[in-house]
Order: sequence, then C-alpha cells, then structure tokens
Amino acid sequence: PALLLGVLCGVGVWAVVYCADQARARAVADTRTVALDVARGFEAQLQACIDPVRLLGVLARAVPDWPTLSTHFQDAAQGVMANKVANQSITALQMSPFGVVRDVYPPTEVNRRAIGIDLFRLATAQRSLEEVRAGRFQMTGPLHLAQGG
Repeated sequence: PALLLGVLCGVGVWAVVYCADQARARAVADTRTVALDVARGFEAQLQACIDPVRLLGVLARAVPDWPTLSTHFQDAAQGVMANKVANQSITALQMSPFGVVRDVYPPTEVNRRAIGIDLFRLATAQRSLEEVRAGRFQMTGPLHLAQGG
C-alpha cells in the first residue's frame, strides 16, 4: 500500500507539472500569435502612412515648380485618402515645400490654419531634424497642432 501511495503521488505530481507546462506553452504560443497580429496591424497602419509621403515625394520631384505642383496636390491627396487603409490612419495631408505648409487636404477651415507654418522652425521639429541629419528614425509626440488636437 505504501508503494502504491508513493506511485500515485508521483504520478499525480508529474501530471500537475506536465499540465502546468502545457498551459504555459499554450499561453506563450497564444501571446506570440496575438503579438504578431498586432505587429502586422501596426505595420499596415505605418505603411499606410508612409505610402502617401512617398507618393507626394514622387509628385514633388516630378513637378518641382510649386505653382504647377499646387494644381495637382488636391487631386493626388484625394486619391491617397480614397485608400481605405490610409483613410483609417491619416486624417489630413500637407504639402510643405522647404518645410513651409503651402496646401492641405482636406481643405477644411480647421486644416487651413496650418498653411504658412514653417515646420522646421517649430521647437518640436529641432530634435527631429537632428535625427534626420544623423540618419536615425524617431517618433515624436504628442504634438499640439495648429488645427487643434
């Protein structure tokens, strides 16, 4: 009887440890899956923010003359905002040649408050400019916008 009790206790302890290890492994796998899903979602949102910048950069290089470029900005911005993913991430676009906001989309009264602001002279931009010059990536925020928010 004592031997049987010892075997049963040993099997019981082993079963508890085994089940705990399995539960931990499942929790780790579930956490990893959730983290990857969140990362993929973040990546998609980030890409949705980067693509318009690239598009507007291509437009600015193709048409470097501001008066001519300004006639195309609203159409290009409208096309960017028509993208459902971009529209979830971006609420407004600015065209800022040499750092000065010249045009905004959508051209609402609130967004137009930003026109004329020299983004490179803002105190919050100084550190960002240093990072750009050094070739590093930086996220900044929160920022108080001329449009509010």
